[in-house]
Amino acid sequence: MQSPNMTQTETQDTEESIIRTFMLEQERRHQGRERRSSVLDNVFRGQGQALSEGSEIGSRLAEYVSQIDAIFVDETDGYIRAIEERPQNRTENIQRIISGVFRQGITAGHVMSLLIFGYRYINYVVTRNVTGAEEISARIMRAIIDYIKKFVTSWINSIGGWTQFAENFKHWARATSRSIKSD
Repeated sequence: MQSPNMTQTETQDTEESIIRTFMLEQERRHQGRERRSSVLDNVFRGQGQALSEGSEIGSRLAEYVSQIDAIFVDETDGYIRAIEERPQNRTENIQRIISGVFRQGITAGHVMSLLIFGYRYINYVVTRNVTGAEEISARIMRAIIDYIKKFVTSWINSIGGWTQFAENFKHWARATSRSIKSD
């Protein structure tokens, strides 16, 4: 749980650190340390960003997602296809998708869906050498961070902060994983 003495800026800096750490951990889990792209590393770390505040929570979220990653693949691949059908409208399509994820309200699953989409789309842009990949990736990262700061922060705080969010998501991911394995 966030300290009640944390300022809004400290909370938002922590959120940025959590999101960036989550992305870095996703990349590490999917690609391994040796093959990591310097472009992805730069985008996920940001310009001189210190990741210490949210590193543990971001790492834990990436670990929990690894148990159920497959359930997000079809959804995020659909988003990527929709964006790439009209790459000239990439920025507005990304914004539409980001806000569309929360069309039915804010839930832990929706927050994680947005983070997973962000990771997968940034990875897509970089690994396919899309023209302007680093700039596009940085814009995607910034759009996700800004959206969460603006629209999701109060919900995260209302459930007890990022630590509680991670704990809730861990239980959901485990239950979902067991459900998938039993089907």
